[in-house]
Amino acid sequence: MSLGLRKMKLAMLGATVLAAMACEEVVPYPDTGAEEMMLLEGVADEGTSEFSVRRIFPISEKNFVARKDMIVLDAVMNLTVNGKEIVVTCTNDSLSCVFSTDYKFQAKDKICVNVSAQGVPDVRCETTVPDVPEVMDMSYGFTDDDMLTFSAMVQTCPQRMDGYVYFLEMETEKMEYVDGTLKSKTIGINVHNLPRTVLGWKTINYNNHPVMGYEDADDNGIHHLNTEVELFGSLEIPDAEGHIVRTDRRVNRIRFCAWHLSTALYLSLKTAKNNKDYSQDSQISFVTPLEYSNVTGGKGAVGAVSVYRSEWRDL
Repeated sequence: MSLGLRKMKLAMLGATVLAAMACEEVVPYPDTGAEEMMLLEGVADEGTSEFSVRRIFPISEKNFVARKDMIVLDAVMNLTVNGKEIVVTCTNDSLSCVFSTDYKFQAKDKICVNVSAQGVPDVRCETTVPDVPEVMDMSYGFTDDDMLTFSAMVQTCPQRMDGYVYFLEMETEKMEYVDGTLKSKTIGINVHNLPRTVLGWKTINYNNHPVMGYEDADDNGIHHLNTEVELFGSLEIPDAEGHIVRTDRRVNRIRFCAWHLSTALYLSLKTAKNNKDYSQDSQISFVTPLEYSNVTGGKGAVGAVSVYRSEWRDL
């Protein structure tokens, strides 16, 4: 075979190999000797609690990937509270299994989660629901321009890296008038977050509420909270037909709510960075990175929340 013909055949063979590779799905798993494991995440609170499980593969010490074809279909969860088994239900989607329970977790509940699935190591996590936030002082006042002033002092746990969420629930009445005639009247609950920002620290959120950490407390471990709320409001605009539409809003009553986030939940929120970055074909989810984990046998974080609510105050 001539040299020129041999070169031509090698070139054709190379092109064929490249074309075949282009049709294959490249799995982004490096040859590190690592094995698949489970990622367990969840929060125990007083409402419906969910714990998600999925398979992940480590590509470095802190970086992982998860694939849609790595569904843990046969995962089994055992959830106990203070040594008693709690019933959970399981659903799975294209990427994970989700175990849920309607059990109302309370302060000091000791929670143990065990999950097993074929082909990956079992995972286990233990956590305790934190104490209900201790409100040291709370006061309401009014300004001359119909503003409600609110202040509170909440004792934190300065020895623990826990988080806290504070907000006011407001029962608000709305009335809509068209050309001066009352057309509708509704009553609903609005939320006023406080504080809105945490200066000097990374702002994190839990359930769309800003979180304060132990770092924001004073030398005695106390959070000092102050805010103002507008009690009345009115907006008047013409509609498309030229009618004058006026909406009046009035806050009828209000109450203070405080959530105490366990150390595991606070640290997982504080160290989280874009752990749901999906590729264009939606087949690969990059879990990167996992800075904090309290799960043995795998990765992830299981936390808990306790809740304080004051009595409603009529205004």
